[in-house]
Amino acid sequence: MMGQNAIVLVFAPNPAGEQFVRTLIEENKSFAALACSPGERERLQELGVMNVIDADIKKKQLGQLPINEFTEVYFFEKALGPCCELLELIRQWTYGTIYIITKNHYPELIYKALGADFVIRTTSNNHYFLLDK
Repeated sequence: MMGQNAIVLVFAPNPAGEQFVRTLIEENKSFAALACSPGERERLQELGVMNVIDADIKKKQLGQLPINEFTEVYFFEKALGPCCELLELIRQWTYGTIYIITKNHYPELIYKALGADFVIRTTSNNHYFLLDK
């Protein structure tokens, strides 16, 4: 879970992810968020995210690579396909711990095969416990 010096990346395409982003902002944590479309980029900026990294799933590339490697990555699953594709893309350039947060029961082995370190199943939209106070 998130340490004090963690460099964090978040993929937040659903309400649970948005709530986590709000919590990171409230706690004044330094982080970046992934956007897979211009609309998603705009939504993240409206939430107050200062550092948005564009990802093109079809081309399997990031708009810009971050200067520092992320030590922790949090993916909030909305759909299996896009989450898997982003996981493959991100795992290529980070050795950081990757957490997948999902409400579904099927994906654990799939995500672990693609490089996720932990798969957390929860039906709650409150993920404050990830902040490791």
